[in-house]
Amino acid sequence: MINNKGLITTFFIAVLSIFYLGSVWNDFFGTLNVNVSMDRQQSLQVAADSSENFAILNDTFEFTSAYNFDSSLRDFVELKEGGKEKFQEIIDDNIYSPYNWMVRSYKEGEIVEAMFQFKPDGSPNGYRIKIPEDFDSDSLSEEDALLLVQKNINNQWSGNFNDYSLIESSFEEMPNGRVDHSFLFEHNLQDIGEAKYRLRATVSGSVINSVSPFAFVPESFKREFANIRSDNDTIAIFANFAFLGLYLLGIGITSLVIFYRTGWLKWKKSVAAAAFVAVFSNILLNLNFYPTMWMYYDTATSKSQFMSEQMLGIVAGGILQFFILAASFITAESLTRKAFPKHIQIWKTWSSNVANSKRVLNDTIFAYLIVPIKLAIVGAFYILMERHFGFWSPASSSFDPNYLASIFPWYTGLAISLQAGFWEEMLFRAVPIAAGVLIGQKYNMRFTGLMVAMVVQALIFGAGHANYPAQPSYARVVELFLPSIVVYGMLYLRLGVVFGAITHYVYDVVLFSLPIWYSSGYIFDKFMTVIGGFIPLLVILYFRMKHQKWSEIDPASLNEGFIPDPPKMKVKEQKETVVVSPSATNVLNPKVIGVALLFIIATFSTFKLSNVEIPVNSPSIDKEEAISIANKFLLDNNINLPEGYNAYAFDDSSYPSSSFIWQELGEEKYKALLGSYVLGPRWKVRFAKFDGPVESRAREIMISMDFEGNILRFNNKYPEAEEGKELSREEAQVLAENALSAYLKIDLADATLTSAQESQKPNRMDWTFTFTDNEELDYDGSKLQNIISISGNEVSGFTQFVFIPEEWSRMKKDREGLSGIIGTLFTVPGLIFVIGLMLLRSFKLMMDRKINLRKGLIFGSFAIFGIISIFNDASFLNSMPTNQPIENLMTTYYISSIGGVLIILGLVNVLLYGTLYKMIRSSVNNIKIIDAVLGGLVVALSMIAALALVGSFQLNLNPNFASFNLTSYYPLYDTLNAYSFFGPIAFNIFLAALLNEITKGWGSDVKRNILAYLLIVAVFTADLGFQYNIINSISLAFAYGGIIFLIFKFIIKNNYAMIPFYTLFIRFFDRFAATDFGAVSSYQNETVFTTLSLVLATFVMVSLTKKLFNMTVKG
Repeated sequence: MINNKGLITTFFIAVLSIFYLGSVWNDFFGTLNVNVSMDRQQSLQVAADSSENFAILNDTFEFTSAYNFDSSLRDFVELKEGGKEKFQEIIDDNIYSPYNWMVRSYKEGEIVEAMFQFKPDGSPNGYRIKIPEDFDSDSLSEEDALLLVQKNINNQWSGNFNDYSLIESSFEEMPNGRVDHSFLFEHNLQDIGEAKYRLRATVSGSVINSVSPFAFVPESFKREFANIRSDNDTIAIFANFAFLGLYLLGIGITSLVIFYRTGWLKWKKSVAAAAFVAVFSNILLNLNFYPTMWMYYDTATSKSQFMSEQMLGIVAGGILQFFILAASFITAESLTRKAFPKHIQIWKTWSSNVANSKRVLNDTIFAYLIVPIKLAIVGAFYILMERHFGFWSPASSSFDPNYLASIFPWYTGLAISLQAGFWEEMLFRAVPIAAGVLIGQKYNMRFTGLMVAMVVQALIFGAGHANYPAQPSYARVVELFLPSIVVYGMLYLRLGVVFGAITHYVYDVVLFSLPIWYSSGYIFDKFMTVIGGFIPLLVILYFRMKHQKWSEIDPASLNEGFIPDPPKMKVKEQKETVVVSPSATNVLNPKVIGVALLFIIATFSTFKLSNVEIPVNSPSIDKEEAISIANKFLLDNNINLPEGYNAYAFDDSSYPSSSFIWQELGEEKYKALLGSYVLGPRWKVRFAKFDGPVESRAREIMISMDFEGNILRFNNKYPEAEEGKELSREEAQVLAENALSAYLKIDLADATLTSAQESQKPNRMDWTFTFTDNEELDYDGSKLQNIISISGNEVSGFTQFVFIPEEWSRMKKDREGLSGIIGTLFTVPGLIFVIGLMLLRSFKLMMDRKINLRKGLIFGSFAIFGIISIFNDASFLNSMPTNQPIENLMTTYYISSIGGVLIILGLVNVLLYGTLYKMIRSSVNNIKIIDAVLGGLVVALSMIAALALVGSFQLNLNPNFASFNLTSYYPLYDTLNAYSFFGPIAFNIFLAALLNEITKGWGSDVKRNILAYLLIVAVFTADLGFQYNIINSISLAFAYGGIIFLIFKFIIKNNYAMIPFYTLFIRFFDRFAATDFGAVSSYQNETVFTTLSLVLATFVMVSLTKKLFNMTVKG
C-alpha cells in the first residue's frame, strides 16, 4: 500500500513533471503545425458540390472520406533534407500539401467513381475520376488534350500552374478506340533535394479525369529506408516469438498444468475479463470505424457482400484476440496469486469491500500520478537522444481527423488503451516477473530470479515495439527499458498488476485522445474521454458511496488468503495392450466392400481421375541449364551485370489471364495461344544481388523460358537513378518495333501501336510501348497485346498477354466474393468445432496426467522432416526483396517457418498423439493390421471416386497442368518425405470417433445420423470448393457429404486403424494424379521414387499404427 507521505511526495513530482512537459511539449512530440479548418462533414459537402461539375457522376452516388498523409516525403525530408523544421516549411509554403482530405464518391455496381482531394484548409487539391474503359467520348490529339488541361486545370486544383513544366506525355488507345492522354508536370522553382513537386493530369477522350499533385521521392531513399527499417522488423520478430514461445507456450502451458494439478487454477473470471476486452477493444472498436470502411469498398461487389466480409473478419479477429487474452489473463492471474501473497487478488480489486478501501484508493491515485512522471521521463529521453545521440522519431500532426471520422471519437482512445494497458501488463509484465520469482524461489534465489525476469521482460517489451518508425532500430528498446523496470515493473511488484495496468491505460488514453483535445468543438467527446480515463477512480467512489464508509480489506481477498482446491492425485494406469488374434473375424463386410468396389470401378472407368487438362512435356532442361541459357541471353544482348549478382531458377505454372481465356475463348484458343500470349509451366530465372550497399542491389533481371529453353519473357529493371540516353518517342519506337520482331516474332503489319508511355527518370528517359495484335478475339473488348520496354537506349523488357476487359474482371470479383463468403460459412465453423473440441479434450487429458508422453514424442519427432523441408526449399529466394539485408530476411523467414513447424508439427502432435488413443479407446474396434491397410485402401479409393463423380458436375473454370517440383535443392527428398500429414491423420481419427459418439455407435437414430451427416458436409465440403453457381455448389456439397457419410457409416465405423492408411493413400494418389500418373516428371525416375516412397511410408505407417493403437499380435 502507498501511504499518505508517499502520495504527497509523488504528487509534487507529478506537478513538476507537468510543468516540465508544458515547456517541452512540442519538442517531445515533434508536433507539426497543420491548420485543419475543414472537418469531415465539410469535406463531404464540398465534394458533393464538386461532383456536380462532372456529368458522368450523378446524384445517386454516395460519399465517404478519410484523412491522408504522405509519410514517405516526411521520412525523406526529416532524414535527408533538413529535419522536422524543413518539413514544417513545406507545410507552410503550401506548394504541396502532405496532408489531405480524400473524399470518395461511389455507387454499388458502378465502375465510375471519383476521389476528390482537399487541403486541410479546404482548398481543392485535385481529383481522380475512374472512367470505364468502354466509355464513349471524342478523342483529342496530344496537343489539344494538353491545351484542355492548361485551360481547365485550376477548376479543382488551387496551385499555380505557371510554376510547372511538362516532363512526360503519354497516350493509350482503349479497346473501344477512345484515346486517353497522360501528362506529367514538375515544379520549376522549388524542390527538396532529389525529391520533386510533381503534378499528373490525365484526359480520357475529351474529359480531364484526374489532376493529382504528388511528391516524387527518389527510389534510392525508399530502398535505403526499407533497408534500415528491416532491422526494426527483425527485432520485433524476435520479440513476437519470445512472447509466443516463452510467455504463452513455455511459461503459460507449464504453469497452467502445474496449477491445475495442484488446485491453484481458477479461470472463469479471467475468461470473462478476456471476453469483455475482446468485444470492447476489438469488435466494437472496428465497428466504430464503420464510416471509413467504405474507402476500401470494391463496387464490383454488392454492399451487403462487402459488409459480410468485413463482419466475418471483425468477428474472426475478435475471437482470435479472445483466446490470446484468455490465455494471458489466466496465466498472469495464477502466477501472481502464487508469487505475491500480499497482493490483492486481481479479480477482487474492484469488488465490494475491497474497492472502497483506503489501500485501493491510495494505490489507484498513485497509479494516476505516475502518468505525468512517465510522460516526462519519455519526453526527456527523446529530447536527449535526438539532440545528442542522433535518435529519430517521425514528426506528426497532433490533429488526426481519421480519429474523428469514427462514429464515437471518444471511444477509440479508450478501447485501444484498455487492450494495451491490461493485456500488455498481464502478459509482458506479470507473466515473466511472477514466473521468475517462482523459479528463483524454488532454488532459493528469489531475488536473482526477480532481477533476471525484470531485465528479460523489459527487453522483450521494448523489442515488441521496435517496429515503430524510429531510428536507430533499437531506439524503442532503449526508450522502454527503464520505464518497463522502474515504472511498470515496480508498480507490479509493489502494488499489483491492476495498478500498473491503470497507469498504462491512462497513459495511452492521454496520447491516443490528443486529436480530440487539439480539435475545436467535440465537447461531448472530451467529456466522455475524461470519464473513461477516470473509470478506475469512479469505481472506488461508487463502492465508497454504496457502503458509506472506507472498508478494511479482508485477508481472504489477498493472494495469501486463497485456498486452493485439493490437488489432482496421479492415478497409475495399467499398460494398455490390445491383443488381436490372427483368426479374428474380418471386419470388412464382403457385401459392403463389393458395393464399394463396384462404385470405384464404375467411377474410375467413367471419369478422368487426373485433373491435368493441358498436356505438357517433362522439362528437357534442368535448373542449371536454365540458368546457363539465361546467361547466354544476357551475353548475346550485351547486358552486363555488376559484380556480386547471382542467378536463381524456379518453376512457375500460374498465369493471370488463364481463367478468362479458358472460360471465354475456349480450350482450343487457349491451346493456340499457349507459349505466347498465355504461359504454362516454365522456368523463371532471377538475377539479383543480396549483399553489399543497398544502392548496388537495385537492379534485377527476370527471364522466363519454356521447358525446352525458348525465351518467352524478359524484364531488366534498371535502378531509377542509373544514367542513360533520352530518346525521343520516334527513336525509342524504332527500337521497340525491332524488338517486337526479334524477340516476340510479331510482324509490324500484324500489330498496331496503341500506347506509348513516357517515364522521365533523373538521368534518362524510359518508354513503354504497347502493340495490339490485329487479330479479333471472340470477346468484346479483349485484345492480344505486346509490351516492349525501353530504358535509355536499351530494350529492357518484352512480354505478351491477353487484355482482360474490366467488365469481366469485376464480374469475377463479384462471383468469387459471394461464393467465398458462403463457402467460408459452410466449412469453417465445422472445422473449427472439430479442431477446437479435439484440442480441448486432448489438453484436458494432459492436465489430468493422462498423456502418453513417449508415444507423443514418437509422432512429434517427425517434425524434423518438416524442418529439413524448410532448408531444402529455395523458393523464398524467388521473391525476396533486395532492399533489405539478406541476414534479416533469412532470419525472419527461418524463425517463422521453423517456429511454425515446431509448434504445429511438433508440440501439437506430441499433445494429440500422446492423448489420442485415450480419447477414442472407449469406442475403438481393435482390428487386424491387414484389415486396417486393406480397409484404408478401399476407403481411399471410395473417397477419390466420390470426389471424381461429384466434381464432374462442377464448372470447369481453370485449365490444369501437371505439377512440378523443380525449386527444391534436392527434389528427391520431397518425394521421399511422406511424413508431414500426422495432423490430418489425428483430425480424421478424432472426427471418426466423434461421429461414432454422435450416432451412438452408428445406430439407427435418425436425428443423430442427420447431425453426423451435417457435420460431414461441413468438414468435407472444403475438398470440393465453392463456385459462383451457389445452388449447384450447395447441392454438390450435400451429395458429396452423403457419399462420405455412407463410407463412414458402413466401412470406417469405429475401425479407426483404417484412417492412417486412407489418409496416406489419398495423399499419394494426389501425388500421382498431379503428374498425370507418371506422364511427366520433375526429374528422372520420379514416378519410381514416388512408388518406393509409398511402399516405405506404408511400412512405416503399419509400425506407427500398431504403436498408436497399442497392438500386439497373438498366435
